[in-house]
Amino acid sequence: MEFTMKPVSGSPEELGRIKALYQEAFPPIERLYFPLLMKKADGVHAEQWSFFEDDTWVGWAYVIRGGDLAYLFFFAMDSARRGRGCGHRALSLLREHYSRCRFFLAMETPDPRAKNQEQRLRRKRFYESCGLTRLPWHILETVMCYSMMGTPCAMDPREYRAMFRGYLGPFLTWLMRMRIVPDPE
Repeated sequence: MEFTMKPVSGSPEELGRIKALYQEAFPPIERLYFPLLMKKADGVHAEQWSFFEDDTWVGWAYVIRGGDLAYLFFFAMDSARRGRGCGHRALSLLREHYSRCRFFLAMETPDPRAKNQEQRLRRKRFYESCGLTRLPWHILETVMCYSMMGTPCAMDPREYRAMFRGYLGPFLTWLMRMRIVPDPE
């Protein structure tokens, strides 16, 4: 079977699949307004990728760019394809594509008190099995705190802020208050 990564075409059918996956895979508190998300994927500040196994669409990734930073903002495989190696192959293609970038993502911090602790731990093990490591920062949003994983790299919080400012613009950046802070551990 051939596994490929292609830029999102923007066809109504593909966008419909992406929207359904986006709503199924991410809780409302973690989602942006879908039309805004699509509008911001301009190929300069953000890129979207669809993954295919042969000719079957199996997943989606949304990457925010800023200089040599590549932030995997959203990544999900079709629920029927999870646990079958598609996520590993997709992440491998992404890492290869962004090999000259400091590639990273945010994930819910493992917390024994969390209702979805086992899911958080599975996700962490998945990313580790794909060669990503825990980075020494957290991403703080208005109401959420996420652990960061990625390729080992140095990062200045100002770079992260500049990346989001380029992506969202000054007002939405201020409104969302996204920032990175050192990991307390």
